[in-house]
Amino acid sequence: MVAGFPVAPPVAPSAPRSLQFTTPQLGVVNLSWQVPLTGSQPLTYSVYYRHSQSGAYTLWGETSGLSASLEAQPTGASKSYYVTARNPAGTSPQSNTVTINPL
Repeated sequence: MVAGFPVAPPVAPSAPRSLQFTTPQLGVVNLSWQVPLTGSQPLTYSVYYRHSQSGAYTLWGETSGLSASLEAQPTGASKSYYVTARNPAGTSPQSNTVTINPL
């Protein structure tokens, strides 16, 4: 209770929104996204990748910001990425997936 008012328990975030990418140079992928619309404030975002058309996604890393720069990404193959948000109440569903296809 804060000053006589009950405190609502934290709520797991909804999915991060509007994941998008830029590729400023060969082998680098910059991802950015927007905060979830609902739930308590996320503390950490987890970035996942897959470097083939099928198979499991792998955790690239975590960040507290709304962007990530992934270096040393393979060229010549499709790459897919998504992001989840996490706070003490739980983990969100995944964001939209973005796929980068080779030219």
